[in-house]
Parts: sequence; C-alpha cells; structure tokens
Amino acid sequence: MHTHALYFALGIILLFAGCAAPAPQQTLAQQSQTSPTDEYTDFVATLRARGMAVEEKGVVKEPFFTVPSQKIVLNGTGFVHVFVFPTAQQAAAEASTISPEGTKFGPSTLSFTSPPHFYRKDALVVFYVGSDKGMHDVFTQLLGPQFAGA
Repeated sequence: MHTHALYFALGIILLFAGCAAPAPQQTLAQQSQTSPTDEYTDFVATLRARGMAVEEKGVVKEPFFTVPSQKIVLNGTGFVHVFVFPTAQQAAAEASTISPEGTKFGPSTLSFTSPPHFYRKDALVVFYVGSDKGMHDVFTQLLGPQFAGA
C-alpha cells in the first residue's frame, strides 16, 4: 500500500514540475543587440534608403588596420572602405592610431590623391577619400563627426 502512495506522490511532483514556468525568453533589448556585421548591413541599408546607389565591391586588406575593409562605391564615384571590427573597443583602439590629419598610422605615413576622412561609430570605421560635401554630410549624420582627416 505504501508503494502506491509513493508512486502517487511522485506522479503529483512530476505533474507540478511539468507545469513550472518555462525558462525566461530573451528580452527585446537582448534580442535587438546588433553584431558588427549587422551594423555594416544597417549602414549600407541606410545609405540606400537615403537614395544613394551602393555597389559592394568586396573585401580589401588595407595596411593601417588589423581587419579588412568592405569596399563600397557610392553613386558611382565615391570610394569608401568600411572596417568592421569585432568590438567597439577594438575599433576605438585602432582608430586612435591615426593622426588627426588622417595621413599617419602609427609609424607609417600615406599620401592620398584627395583629402582623407575617417568616421567611427560603434564597431565600424568608415574611410572616405574625397572632397564631396554631400558624402561628408551623410557620413557625419550617420556616424558622427570625423575623428581624423582634412
């Protein structure tokens, strides 16, 4: 008789255990945290939403950062390199190696055919060489003021 009571009690315990609240789901804030790759995708989508023609040209290794860049052409003429770092901290650390005028990278000095411009937001660093005020305005609106360059 005690065996039946024991099985009955065990059954009740298992029944209530099965009715326990499920593990909490990620909050909306946790789900909406973007990865660096998402930041790049969002950046390109925002440029397109603003009416810019964006051609993605592939990955290019530049000498001044440890990560390669995504080369894009804007409106057929603006060549832009978007560096996607694993973290915002790494982007900030590597960006700090660029001189204020945007031509020195640690011990190396580079020359450009047009003025260089560097912008940073979170894990992205955007590098644009040119003097198109419209490009500068768009990058400033999307990424904040340039941190290096002419």
